[in-house]
Amino acid sequence: MTDQFGNNVHFINGFRCKGAVTCNEDGSYDIFIRADLSHEEKVRVYLHELSHIMNDDFSKTDVQSVEYEAHKRDKGGGLEDLSTHVD
Repeated sequence: MTDQFGNNVHFINGFRCKGAVTCNEDGSYDIFIRADLSHEEKVRVYLHELSHIMNDDFSKTDVQSVEYEAHKRDKGGGLEDLSTHVD
């Protein structure tokens, strides 16, 4: 499926982590979410991965710092408004 921002969203069976996002050569993004998560958890994972895109985390090299900042955003850093648009 494609989300409202033009990102390709894939629900993967047997995915080892809750979610991941990749930046493609053409500038598009693929968001991967584990299929067996509850709807609520899928929304949380989607918003987390979307925050990586919105914050241009692909241009950064320190993965630990990127994830630390992303998890801080997850806990009230401004993506709550987007959750009302996720079905």
